[in-house]
Amino acid sequence: MKVVHLNSFELKGGAAKAARRLHHGLVEAAVTSRMLVQFKESDDWRIQGPVTKAEKAAALIKDALDPLPKAIYPRGREKVWSINWTPASVARRIGTLGADLVHLHWINAGFVSVESIGRIARPVVWTLHDMWPLTGGCHYDKGCQRFLEGCGRCPQLCSSSRHDLSRLGFRRKQGAWRNIQLTLVAPSRWLAGEAGKSPLFQDRDIRVIANGLDLDVYKPRERAQARELLGLPGDRPLVLFCAAGDFLDPRKGGELIRKILAPLAAWPGDKRPLLAVMGSSEPQAAYPCPLEMLYLGRMHDDIAIALAYAAADVFLAPSFQDNLPNTVMEALACGTPVAAFRVGGIPEMIDHGVNGYLAACGDEAGLGAGVAWLLNHPEPARLAEAARKTAEQCYDIKRQAQCYIELYEELVR
Repeated sequence: MKVVHLNSFELKGGAAKAARRLHHGLVEAAVTSRMLVQFKESDDWRIQGPVTKAEKAAALIKDALDPLPKAIYPRGREKVWSINWTPASVARRIGTLGADLVHLHWINAGFVSVESIGRIARPVVWTLHDMWPLTGGCHYDKGCQRFLEGCGRCPQLCSSSRHDLSRLGFRRKQGAWRNIQLTLVAPSRWLAGEAGKSPLFQDRDIRVIANGLDLDVYKPRERAQARELLGLPGDRPLVLFCAAGDFLDPRKGGELIRKILAPLAAWPGDKRPLLAVMGSSEPQAAYPCPLEMLYLGRMHDDIAIALAYAAADVFLAPSFQDNLPNTVMEALACGTPVAAFRVGGIPEMIDHGVNGYLAACGDEAGLGAGVAWLLNHPEPARLAEAARKTAEQCYDIKRQAQCYIELYEELVR
């Protein structure tokens, strides 16, 4: 069986990481797996992207062109809002690779047009890494639920028109995807439920298969050794936060950090925690955090990332809406308990009081109390053991690959 995965980026973003992990997991399981990407960064020959200067230039142009129609909504400030209207030759490229099945992941940034998806003449599996496939253009609806009615009056566009760009995007999807052989896979039960409510997918086959990771890489390590290798202080409690992309992304909750952690600033001397920030270098304008901050910068090496989790006492994930975050999964696999809001697929990962702490969405004081509770837990080894056990039971890449192989075989019979 030959499977071709499509993802806009090879390395950038959580969806790329999840797609690449699955691709490698399938290769390890003796599946002929290939990836097509719009932006290629490694020398992995199984992952193909633009080769010539003209192809690379075209990829950049398509990425720049895709958001242009959104310019008619000058008050709409959402950065990631995809239209997917630029022409694509993906169907032809898939044909040259002789795929038995096509596996879509995150295909935005001008990579694959809505209409091109409808022209794929093979069984299609689509892993939902966010909500874009079920909406008129946004990647997370931020609770508006307008996609239940086919969108229109989009709050992210600051639009009051029922027949706005979001409505047009929704109708394009309805028309283009009506006749394709499509199976949806949601990594979380939460997103599967949201997909099932969308008029685009109410009659579609929707499965739940959790993402996975290499548990031989993401594993518990001696905390003191991890800190020494990363140059982190060994005598203070350490809270880890991942700021990949925009530190102050409202959906990721970065702007709440100072309020969440404010009570910890009153802890005395060597008991006062440090905040380590992974995925971001120190900004020119200092972030007003009540705790001392240590910036670890962008980290692309899995071993280094795993060391950062192992070095931390608690991982803080204050997202307002999320699917099945790689960061939470990675922290649990490394034996690091997680404090998070009770949103999206996160409650499926965190067993409150067992491997982490859950607070009501937006309850800054509650989440701060959760961080303190985890730091002061009388049996930290028990928390670490429970976190690792969750990863072993639910997020092993070998298990994920096998689940997809069984699905593929079912679809290509």
